[in-house]
Amino acid sequence: MQLAGALMLSAVQNFAAVGTHSKWLRIDRQQQQVTRLQTLMTGELYALLLNHSVLGKGLPEQC
Repeated sequence: MQLAGALMLSAVQNFAAVGTHSKWLRIDRQQQQVTRLQTLMTGELYALLLNHSVLGKGLPEQC
């Protein structure tokens, strides 16, 4: 719904939806479709997995 509203308010092709996973979308307005979707882990969830889980063990210290 956020994307639908943003499409009505802006002529840009790239949109971001933030949260525990930020989502980046690229829109082809002529074909009326999402051509790219990228999601990135951010914030508190990232820090928890990096510092307090087996996923983060053995990785070099992050800056």
